[in-house]
Amino acid sequence: MKKRRPIERLSGLSASSKRLFRTLCAEYGIVDTGGCETLRSGLRSLEQAEAAEAIVRKDGRMLRDRFGQRRAHPMLVVARDFRSQWLTALRQLNLAIGEPPKVGRPEGA
Repeated sequence: MKKRRPIERLSGLSASSKRLFRTLCAEYGIVDTGGCETLRSGLRSLEQAEAAEAIVRKDGRMLRDRFGQRRAHPMLVVARDFRSQWLTALRQLNLAIGEPPKVGRPEGA
């Protein structure tokens, strides 16, 4: 039987996101259109989160408003929301990224 390849419509993604897309598709066997589209959408959200975080790093976490009061940078909310969309896409694909949580009581308790 012919091995299915993931559908790759990766225009608009950076080179690192394309590599991550191919790696995750190969590692987790994502070959269906819905899974590929969910992963692609999640990677676009990840890129947007990283862009927002870069702006925050450049400008600082706090800004002054027109009255001179310190306020949180508005891009913090944007970065949080896009990062949440990336994590939601991973959950929808049932991907376990990172270390699994430890079971039982905490050490030293």
